[in-house]
Amino acid sequence: MSSGIVASVQCPACGQAFLCQQQNAAGMVSCPHCAHQALRGSFITHGHAGAVGTERRRVVPAAHHPAEEAAPPAAAAYPPEVMAWMSQQAALQAAPPILPAQAAAPVKTAMHTTMHWQTRPDLDSTEPGASPAPDPGGEFVPQHLQRSPWPWLAALVIIVALLGGGVWVWMENQKGQQAAAARPSAPAGAFPLIEAPKKVPTTLPEIAEEKLRTHPPDVSAISADARRLVDEFFNQATTPEQRAACVSGGAAHSAQIESLLGPQNPAAPKLAVLAPVRGIAVRIPDIHFEVLFRVSTSANKDGALLRLIDDPDGKRRIDWPLFYESHQKLVRVALREKPQEPRWTMALLLPRHAFQIPLAERERHLTYQMYISADGQDSLTCCVRKDSQLGRYMLRSTTWNQAYMARVLVRRASFDTTGDIVEMIDCEGAVVDSTMPSNAVPTPEPEVIVRPAVPVPEEPPQAPAPPKS
Repeated sequence: MSSGIVASVQCPACGQAFLCQQQNAAGMVSCPHCAHQALRGSFITHGHAGAVGTERRRVVPAAHHPAEEAAPPAAAAYPPEVMAWMSQQAALQAAPPILPAQAAAPVKTAMHTTMHWQTRPDLDSTEPGASPAPDPGGEFVPQHLQRSPWPWLAALVIIVALLGGGVWVWMENQKGQQAAAARPSAPAGAFPLIEAPKKVPTTLPEIAEEKLRTHPPDVSAISADARRLVDEFFNQATTPEQRAACVSGGAAHSAQIESLLGPQNPAAPKLAVLAPVRGIAVRIPDIHFEVLFRVSTSANKDGALLRLIDDPDGKRRIDWPLFYESHQKLVRVALREKPQEPRWTMALLLPRHAFQIPLAERERHLTYQMYISADGQDSLTCCVRKDSQLGRYMLRSTTWNQAYMARVLVRRASFDTTGDIVEMIDCEGAVVDSTMPSNAVPTPEPEVIVRPAVPVPEEPPQAPAPPKS
């Protein structure tokens, strides 16, 4: 058990003072500042402090008296038993000699705040020929806490290598440019460019794609004319002449126009919505691009198909047959009343798979989706036999995911069980007796160079040989 008495000692290695409870001269003591370990007798003792009772410490600020701080503590401040023990320890211990490196080191005791400087008389600067005491220097840093210079050296080497590589690449680039400039170039026209042969479109889809790329329709101008004509046709026109002026060939369709929109019809449809139909349709067989619109009225909520036709006078007007047939849904009426009687109609066709027809007929027919309304909700399945002349023409003239506008002759299919399957019998303008559409550009035949014959000189007639004797 410890007696509670502590001593203020000084480390002989670093010169720092600390408190120590080890009072045996043969005991091992470790310095908390530099970790120096030695026997207790190797550490300089500056004073002792007695044990104190266990009570809460109260800090009371003391007045600053420099004179009292400099004075050593009175001997009467220690108890008699402590003084006797200190006398015995002082007799047993012998103070080790002070090393020269420690002569000028400041000593700060744990018992006093006064800095004592210990000097050796033989190194006193007042004596002639004596050298000054060495300066202890700055703060002591152990070796294991000192920074290594290797990371900084490695970073410097990497930076130098990068700079050297960049300079080397730049120099090689400059050498290549100088060599290219010094190299003699070929004269102009020495090696003429050979252009690849341009592919000539032969089928109707290829011709339509090329025409759409080079001569696209003016959608904005067509849309502006459609808005103006539809508004004038339904809202502003009050006489048959004004309504007929909005339609292409209006004089020929005047009777149907007045039966639908004239004052004698109390249920005349009123315009509700005019909207464009997404995409551009190709009219076959003349390959004309059609910009379609949806016209919804009070009599047809699904919407009728509408397109504009360029008349010979240069103005665009409404195509009345397409609008009237889709608005009145005449194909539906004909299939319901006379299903086996063929009927000509303007149709919007889109190649599609037809799972409505029987499985045995799918491989023998081309199938299209024929739209009755502009919103796409009301449609029929139109099919044509592949082995017929019309089927071969439609196979050459149409491609997948492209809408087509054509005037076709249809009737109800013989294998129809739902009333929504029609058979295409004919297509207006189709060339069914040829392997190529009427407006397709034939592939040019290779040019045959005929060289003139070189006349061969005739040999002069020879005299007949004399008869042998």
